[in-house]
Amino acid sequence: MFRALATLRTVALGAWFGGAAAIALLVAPSAFRALAPDRVSAGAAVGASLHAFEYASFALLGVALAASLLLRWRKQPSLLCDAAIALLLLGTVLLAAWLSPALAAARPAGTGDGTEFQRLHRLYERIFGFELLVALAAFTLSAMIGSGKKAGGG
Repeated sequence: MFRALATLRTVALGAWFGGAAAIALLVAPSAFRALAPDRVSAGAAVGASLHAFEYASFALLGVALAASLLLRWRKQPSLLCDAAIALLLLGTVLLAAWLSPALAAARPAGTGDGTEFQRLHRLYERIFGFELLVALAAFTLSAMIGSGKKAGGG
């Protein structure tokens, strides 16, 4: 049971990280390159991808958290994994419930430098980038725990 739960948590975290990295490293740059100079359409395409990913994030992180809590209940706790998953969920709620709607509301007023949209966009990028680092750490830790290795080596 331990191995199955640990694997489920690791796969869910890996899928979250892979999806987030794909949007940040492939979808966004490709959309802006392919649709240049139409930044509005490129932004809409990337925004739609991020919106869909927000829903996937809740599902993946819910599975990861459930597996992690079941591991805790089965006396195989990982406080760092639990904390990282909770932080990712908090970030997803922040992005989905506040920042994404605020970006959509600010877009009609303009997207150039110094605008509210630009300020919110930079904040979104920072939070999303931080989440990528947290997810990578959680994924790595979960994989190490699932394989029976200790986090400090061994």
